[in-house]
Amino acid sequence: LAFFSHTMPFHWYLFGIVDILLFFHFSNTLTKQWFSLSPQAYTKKLFTWGFVLSLLFMAISYVTFSWLRGEPFEYDPSDGLSYHEGAVWFATEFWKGNAVGCWKWFLQQPLSDQGYPLYLTFIYPILGSNVFLVRVLKCFYRAWMGVLVYKLAARTFGESVGRMAGIFCLFMPNITFYAGSHRKEMEMILLTVWAIERFDVLLRSQQFKLK
Repeated sequence: LAFFSHTMPFHWYLFGIVDILLFFHFSNTLTKQWFSLSPQAYTKKLFTWGFVLSLLFMAISYVTFSWLRGEPFEYDPSDGLSYHEGAVWFATEFWKGNAVGCWKWFLQQPLSDQGYPLYLTFIYPILGSNVFLVRVLKCFYRAWMGVLVYKLAARTFGESVGRMAGIFCLFMPNITFYAGSHRKEMEMILLTVWAIERFDVLLRSQQFKLK
């Protein structure tokens, strides 16, 4: 109230309120509705809901920012936009035959920012530098990550807790945001969760296979 003149525009409050209401409403109702499902049916529902909801939010975000800013990137999009533009340049120059110049530029980037542009460099020639299609992949990653969280939690704390964890992950607002953003966080979170889930399997099975 003291700094009301600096408040956010109403539509950002609306986004936040919807995110919070969805999280608490569906965390409660879906935990009960999906309780009697078999593990296979639950996993299928969790993945499908994760992908569809992420895709819906991503599309809304894409259209909203395109309308407000003229491009599908957030306000102050320094990270996401720089990754996109760097990867477009890198892919263009690389496929034109300027591999040496590309790698010189690439190695000059901070170590923490090298992996994601390189990933985009291999994705863009296939998808045509299409921002929307790259984010569709992120929706797939988000849905897959929810399944990994469920499996990890179910093995550690039991089936019912695992299902709750999967549903919490499904509606977690900040992960929903990352699934619709051009930043690197969605891929990083997925890789982290996937690594933890696989290490958990290895430690429990004691079968250390290369795969």
